[in-house]
Amino acid sequence: MDDKKQSDPSLIKTFGEQRHNLEAFARTTGLHKTLTRQTALIVEDDVNFACIVRSQMEGWGFQVAYVTDGVEGIKRIMNEDFSIILCDMLMPNLAGDMFYKAVERVKPQLCKRFIFMTGNQNDKKIIDFIREVRGVIIWKPFKMHILHEAIQAIQKKHGLGTK
Repeated sequence: MDDKKQSDPSLIKTFGEQRHNLEAFARTTGLHKTLTRQTALIVEDDVNFACIVRSQMEGWGFQVAYVTDGVEGIKRIMNEDFSIILCDMLMPNLAGDMFYKAVERVKPQLCKRFIFMTGNQNDKKIIDFIREVRGVIIWKPFKMHILHEAIQAIQKKHGLGTK
């Protein structure tokens, strides 16, 4: 292809018109709501488990960030807001409850977006913490539809959109 064809303004106009038409179509059909990618942060020290969850959430249309502990999670929170925060309760360096309390201090509006995860169903400290913050918790191991329902409940309750 020669340079003249590559810089042909009619090609740019055609592309621009097509993009405009697609955006208009998306708005009139409601598709634009699913085109706006929501973001999620996974704070989980089990790399294999986090990769499975991340892959599933990306399939649901989320843009997903992943960190292995609460300290790294705080760094991400300081630079970005997230639609959903999946947080393991037991992690090295900064456990889930302490991570939540740190987020509460710096970006309290994000606290309503937490979904806590743990396999320790009998841990009184965890249960008391979840009650105290009125948190959403899912017990490991869980099926992905349980996670999806928890995400939808938070999105509906707080007007964050749906997936």
